[in-house]
Amino acid sequence: MSLIPAGRRIDAVLFDMDGTLICSEDRTDAAVLALLAEHRIDAPADFDLSTFHGVTWAASVPPLVARWPLLDGVDVAAALQRHFHQTFVTDPPMNMPGALDAVTAASAAVPVAIVTSSNRETLALVCEQLQLTGLVSATVCAEDCRTSKPSPEPFNLAAARLNVAPECCLVFEDSLAGVRAGTAAGAAVIAVGSESGHEPWIDDFEALPAGFFTQSLGGSDE
Repeated sequence: MSLIPAGRRIDAVLFDMDGTLICSEDRTDAAVLALLAEHRIDAPADFDLSTFHGVTWAASVPPLVARWPLLDGVDVAAALQRHFHQTFVTDPPMNMPGALDAVTAASAAVPVAIVTSSNRETLALVCEQLQLTGLVSATVCAEDCRTSKPSPEPFNLAAARLNVAPECCLVFEDSLAGVRAGTAAGAAVIAVGSESGHEPWIDDFEALPAGFFTQSLGGSDE
């Protein structure tokens, strides 16, 4: 399967952050478990933490409160962000292999945005830690959107900020919610990792063909 549909023009690249540029989905899991532990809740062994991958903390609140009503009245989103962000301060996550080279190569060819469900303070910290600020033309974070991925709103907003059509964007995403959001926006989507079940997918950015961004962006992938 071709990574980009034949004939598709790509005028911008939109990168998710957690699980795509950095290996941080385990921080999401840890934040949820820390919140539960803070309220003396034991998570069952079959509790599916991937439910919270790729979505905002605000979107994570309803399923948590529905399952554990004692969390009603707790500022769950703020607590999750506090637990999550602190790990980035004390123990910055590793980069996904090839991620920095990919952002650098993409930004040399077309405008690039980071589109994340994380809060802006975490996005800003990661951009500083990875020295991405000069490579990225726009960002979209949790506070910018009324609806979380899998809504297409985050990717539509990023495309608008880059002044390109969503269907002329290439999205890199790891989570099911993120893949669905990119697809709903009409963008071409390449999954990073197999968690989402989306095709096409790559193990990491080092799996991209040599010269991928030079040859594929601004035109078609023949």
